[in-house]
Amino acid sequence: MEVWIVVLLSVIPTAAIAGVSLYLVRQFMEQEQKRQQVKLKENARNTVLPVKLQAYERLVILLERIRLNNLVMRVTKPGMNAQYLQREMLKQIRGEFEHNLSQQLYVSETAWKLVVNAREQGIAIMNMVGEKVDHEESANKYTTLLLQLAATEDYNAVEIAVAHLRKEMNSIF
Repeated sequence: MEVWIVVLLSVIPTAAIAGVSLYLVRQFMEQEQKRQQVKLKENARNTVLPVKLQAYERLVILLERIRLNNLVMRVTKPGMNAQYLQREMLKQIRGEFEHNLSQQLYVSETAWKLVVNAREQGIAIMNMVGEKVDHEESANKYTTLLLQLAATEDYNAVEIAVAHLRKEMNSIF
């Protein structure tokens, strides 16, 4: 019986030490895992931040390129008729937009909706003017009416979108 007591007295402290050691190792491992997760998130943030900034830049460039007065200056060529100019401008808007579709991943849903709205508003204005001008009319008449309509306060979706992108980007930094 004394042997059992001696064995028991030597096993209990060993088990207690092993239990405490196991608990401390488990706590250490959990803390280390949390530290690693924080470090991974920080590295991801540092990697994504430049890409996010680039997305804001690219969307502002997109908006400036589809701004009707800029689009008219870039697309109009001598001898164009109204229908051909309208078609080329629509093609440019679609191309610019498709080229930048992936940027929606890096901006807020509100910002992306404003970009889409600016595109749709530009197309709507072009179509409204296209209905008022004979297709064979010169591109000059089309652009004159287009720019007059686009200059009104009712059609400022590009300005609204750019201002929102600027504000959102500034809130990140």
